[in-house]
Amino acid sequence: LVPSTPKYLAGGAHVCFQFRKGPVTLARLQRRGEVYRLVVLKGSVEERPIAGVKGSSDIWPLAFVRLEVPAEMLVETLDANHLHLVSGDVAEELDLVATFLGIEAITL
Repeated sequence: LVPSTPKYLAGGAHVCFQFRKGPVTLARLQRRGEVYRLVVLKGSVEERPIAGVKGSSDIWPLAFVRLEVPAEMLVETLDANHLHLVSGDVAEELDLVATFLGIEAITL
Protein backbone atom coordinates (compact mmCIF):
# COMPACT_ATOMS: atom_id res chain seq x y z
CA LEU A 1 0.00 0.00 0.00
CA VAL A 2 1.15 3.52 -0.79
CA PRO A 3 -0.37 6.85 0.30
CA SER A 4 -3.19 8.21 -1.81
CA THR A 5 -2.43 10.96 -4.31
CA PRO A 6 -3.50 14.50 -3.38
CA LYS A 7 -6.11 14.19 -6.16
CA TYR A 8 -8.23 12.11 -3.78
CA LEU A 9 -8.95 14.46 -0.89
CA ALA A 10 -10.37 11.77 1.43
CA GLY A 11 -6.92 10.22 1.78
CA GLY A 12 -6.45 6.50 2.13
CA ALA A 13 -4.10 4.32 0.15
CA HIS A 14 -3.55 2.84 -3.30
CA VAL A 15 -2.65 -0.78 -3.93
CA CYS A 16 0.57 -0.81 -5.93
CA PHE A 17 1.85 -3.91 -7.72
CA GLN A 18 2.85 -5.26 -11.11
CA PHE A 19 0.92 -8.19 -12.61
CA ARG A 20 2.75 -11.46 -13.15
CA LYS A 21 3.39 -12.87 -16.61
CA GLY A 22 0.63 -15.03 -18.09
CA PRO A 23 -2.82 -15.13 -19.71
CA VAL A 24 -5.43 -12.58 -18.64
CA THR A 25 -8.99 -11.56 -19.44
CA LEU A 26 -9.96 -7.90 -19.64
CA ALA A 27 -13.53 -6.61 -19.60
CA ARG A 28 -15.61 -3.50 -19.38
CA LEU A 29 -19.34 -3.14 -18.78
CA GLN A 30 -20.46 -0.13 -20.76
CA ARG A 31 -23.59 1.57 -22.00
CA ARG A 32 -24.52 3.05 -25.35
CA GLY A 33 -27.67 5.07 -24.89
CA GLU A 34 -29.94 2.90 -22.73
CA VAL A 35 -28.35 -0.41 -23.77
CA TYR A 36 -25.69 -2.16 -21.70
CA ARG A 37 -23.06 -4.42 -23.19
CA LEU A 38 -20.00 -6.26 -21.95
CA VAL A 39 -16.79 -6.01 -23.95
CA VAL A 40 -14.34 -8.84 -23.28
CA LEU A 41 -10.74 -9.21 -24.47
CA LYS A 42 -8.11 -11.86 -24.00
CA GLY A 43 -4.42 -11.18 -23.74
CA SER A 44 -1.19 -12.00 -22.02
CA VAL A 45 0.82 -9.99 -19.50
CA GLU A 46 4.44 -9.49 -20.53
CA GLU A 47 7.29 -8.88 -18.11
CA ARG A 48 8.81 -5.46 -18.64
CA PRO A 49 10.64 -3.07 -16.33
CA ILE A 50 8.40 -0.26 -15.14
CA ALA A 51 11.25 2.16 -14.55
CA GLY A 52 11.41 4.76 -17.28
CA VAL A 53 7.98 4.09 -18.78
CA LYS A 54 6.61 7.49 -19.64
CA GLY A 55 3.02 8.15 -18.62
CA SER A 56 2.80 5.38 -16.08
CA SER A 57 2.15 5.85 -12.41
CA ASP A 58 4.00 4.03 -9.67
CA ILE A 59 0.99 4.11 -7.33
CA TRP A 60 -1.49 1.99 -9.30
CA PRO A 61 -1.38 -1.62 -10.51
CA LEU A 62 0.57 -1.97 -13.75
CA ALA A 63 0.27 -4.57 -16.48
CA PHE A 64 1.87 -4.65 -19.91
CA VAL A 65 -0.70 -6.63 -21.88
CA ARG A 66 -0.38 -7.97 -25.40
CA LEU A 67 -3.95 -8.19 -26.69
CA GLU A 68 -5.27 -10.74 -29.14
CA VAL A 69 -7.14 -8.04 -31.09
CA PRO A 70 -6.00 -5.38 -33.59
CA ALA A 71 -5.70 -1.89 -32.11
CA GLU A 72 -8.17 -0.48 -34.65
CA MET A 73 -10.88 -2.91 -33.53
CA LEU A 74 -10.25 -2.04 -29.90
CA VAL A 75 -10.57 1.71 -30.56
CA GLU A 76 -13.76 1.22 -32.61
CA THR A 77 -15.44 -1.03 -30.03
CA LEU A 78 -14.34 0.07 -26.57
CA ASP A 79 -16.11 3.16 -25.23
CA ALA A 80 -13.99 3.51 -22.10
CA ASN A 81 -10.61 4.71 -20.90
CA HIS A 82 -9.81 1.69 -18.74
CA LEU A 83 -10.62 -2.00 -18.30
CA HIS A 84 -10.82 -4.51 -15.50
CA LEU A 85 -8.32 -7.38 -15.58
CA VAL A 86 -8.14 -10.83 -14.01
CA SER A 87 -5.60 -13.61 -14.35
CA GLY A 88 -6.55 -16.51 -16.59
CA ASP A 89 -9.09 -17.01 -19.36
CA VAL A 90 -12.61 -16.37 -18.06
CA ALA A 91 -14.15 -15.17 -21.34
CA GLU A 92 -16.70 -18.02 -21.43
CA GLU A 93 -17.80 -17.29 -17.88
CA LEU A 94 -18.26 -13.59 -18.69
CA ASP A 95 -20.30 -14.55 -21.75
CA LEU A 96 -22.59 -16.58 -19.47
CA VAL A 97 -22.93 -13.66 -17.06
CA ALA A 98 -23.97 -11.41 -19.95
CA THR A 99 -26.51 -14.00 -21.09
CA PHE A 100 -27.98 -14.24 -17.58
CA LEU A 101 -28.21 -10.45 -17.42
CA GLY A 102 -29.79 -10.20 -20.85
CA ILE A 103 -27.08 -7.98 -22.28
CA GLU A 104 -24.88 -8.27 -25.35
CA ALA A 105 -21.40 -9.70 -24.87
CA ILE A 106 -18.77 -8.68 -27.39
CA THR A 107 -15.65 -10.81 -27.21
CA LEU A 108 -12.86 -9.31 -29.29
